[in-house]
Amino acid sequence: MPDIPTMRSQGYDVVSASIGALVAPAGTPQEIVDRLANAARAVVADPNHAKKIRDFGSTIYFHGPDEFTAIWVDTEKRIAPLLRQLQEQ
Repeated sequence: MPDIPTMRSQGYDVVSASIGALVAPAGTPQEIVDRLANAARAVVADPNHAKKIRDFGSTIYFHGPDEFTAIWVDTEKRIAPLLRQLQEQ
């Protein structure tokens, strides 16, 4: 999208990636969380699905519930200052 300015070109020091995830409400029974995680792991491991993602120009990863929670928390901590700055403008 050559006509759309980047965050950096507008003065914001931001590097970010898009994350797609399957999430469940807090308190979801562990058995259900495990079932969803195993199903997602199987989709990510499917060669046909992985090829479609790569053909789209993206990369596919599987992160289990604990690892993804850590990624989510870290991302929120990193972008919170930027979001506050944008709200002030």
